[in-house]
Amino acid sequence: MSESEKTYSVWPWSGASPFSSFVMAVKNTLPAEDLDGRVLADKILWDANWEPDGMFVLREHGDADHKSSGGGVRGFCVAIHRKVPLENTPMDSDRGYITLFGVDPRVQRRGYGNMLFDHAEAYLRVEGARKVLISPYAPNYFWPGIDIERYEPALRFLLARGYREVNRPLAMEADLRQLKWPEWARQKVADLKKGPDSVEIRTYSQDLVPFIHDFMFAEFPGDWQRWVREAALDIHAGVSKPDRLLFAWDNATHSIVGFCHWNGERFGPFGTSESVRGRGIGAWLMFDCLERMRSAGKPRAYFLWTDDRTAKLYAEAGFREWRRFAIMAKDL
Repeated sequence: MSESEKTYSVWPWSGASPFSSFVMAVKNTLPAEDLDGRVLADKILWDANWEPDGMFVLREHGDADHKSSGGGVRGFCVAIHRKVPLENTPMDSDRGYITLFGVDPRVQRRGYGNMLFDHAEAYLRVEGARKVLISPYAPNYFWPGIDIERYEPALRFLLARGYREVNRPLAMEADLRQLKWPEWARQKVADLKKGPDSVEIRTYSQDLVPFIHDFMFAEFPGDWQRWVREAALDIHAGVSKPDRLLFAWDNATHSIVGFCHWNGERFGPFGTSESVRGRGIGAWLMFDCLERMRSAGKPRAYFLWTDDRTAKLYAEAGFREWRRFAIMAKDL
């Protein structure tokens, strides 16, 4: 029987079909993305807010042999409603998120995308969400929103369903083989090293933990605290070296005033205390971190989310726009 002759229906995943069939459907639907079973399990199955009833799959009617190749799964839609708050932040239980969705190209334009979204939005509504976003969900978003070039038909689909565009963040990447410090950044670093209010860059150590705690709690409540904690645990376990976490130490106040994180080719997050912005500390952290990434043999650095204003700083280090996303929202 050809795909055009088959019929499909939407079901909550709930383990009724093997996870491998879901993985296969994602790969078939989003072949340009680097999504394997480990990444999908980490970002979906082990997310603290994920529930099986919020993950919907499109399966073939009468699919008795769902364990065969693809398992008859031809579409998916993952809805998340937060029940576990981010660290030191208010709950956003009035919001729901759709973090991943798609329909196999072989069965598109047959109404199945609307069927999947009808189920996902109904689930979020029952859970208490009054708005759904696609998809600035921390901690486990795949992308900030819809790639406006790669998935333009999906953007049109969402607009037709009543979604509106909220903003357009961008992802950036840099060729570390071409990394060069601009003269202004070198001068900033030289100035920061002088005098009683000098600053220095320190790699992670257990002695810094009380200062890290105070800094992150005061300046960056939310998901960035998780990034730092998980990196520190990897360092303790010997999985990562201490320079995966860098901190700007202010000798005048005897405190941390900035941090920077990297892992593999992924750069960030990084940031500084509001009180010291404009002194060049952020630029120093960025260039120092990128130098360490290059020394570790990484040819490329990338990150997934910034705005056009901040992109100007990244451009000084050779970052260029890689992908552009549209964050979408709809009132339920």
